[in-house]
Amino acid sequence: MASYRYRVAIPAQQVKPHGYEVADEGDIVVFSKPSKNTPEHIRICGDTPSVVDICDDHFDRWPHYAESCRRATRITCPTPVMADRIKAATGKEATVIADPYEVDAGKPHGNGSRFIWFGHQCNLPAMSRLFPMLDGIDLRIVTGPNDQVPHRQWSLEALNQELALANVALFPTLPGHEYKSPNRLVNALRAGVFAICEDHPAYREFSSFVWVGDVAGAFQWLRAFSDEINDRVSEAQNYIEGKYAPEIIGKQWSDLFASI
Repeated sequence: MASYRYRVAIPAQQVKPHGYEVADEGDIVVFSKPSKNTPEHIRICGDTPSVVDICDDHFDRWPHYAESCRRATRITCPTPVMADRIKAATGKEATVIADPYEVDAGKPHGNGSRFIWFGHQCNLPAMSRLFPMLDGIDLRIVTGPNDQVPHRQWSLEALNQELALANVALFPTLPGHEYKSPNRLVNALRAGVFAICEDHPAYREFSSFVWVGDVAGAFQWLRAFSDEINDRVSEAQNYIEGKYAPEIIGKQWSDLFASI
């Protein structure tokens, strides 16, 4: 699961240079993606500080989300929109720590006609909405098991291989997902791929590097400004390295622990 990789596995490795070890028992307990048992587990921790990490908005669906936040010593989340949602649902402040990138670095190669969409299969409805305007386009899809579209089975190795071949990544959105992080866009740019994004709070941060807006207009822009594309990707890579590198995210988690 992406949430495990970005919110647990990668940070667990990156806090080690700052003197923190991840083990079965510790001085701080971090709960990622709270379950129905998390509030009780926080109670069992007693005086041991707890951190609850929220990366999905399930507050209207599952009561244990709000209860976990209310019992936690600190709350973390990947985006400001999610922090606002947590505040509205629980009255508590959350520390925003972004998702790090996880793909191989690639030289900018966004000037071309090979397109890619990748992500969890539950997000396919957002992509399938665009299919009528993508007829005849060289499009590769990397996702989980489904019978909706031809695709390559997702793995990190498969994604790295496909990003090395692709030129432009597509990131359509649907209402209700405004709290989501830009981790897929960050990964695409890290790999050297340009991106066409529909409007989304997390994508606006990158609007000077990629297309954010109407997809039909994006294809016209690609043809008119093809000579700018790789320069924009290169600028985006420099920006990402300074904000989304795993080492930087690890430092943010370490700083949070040090503040408890």
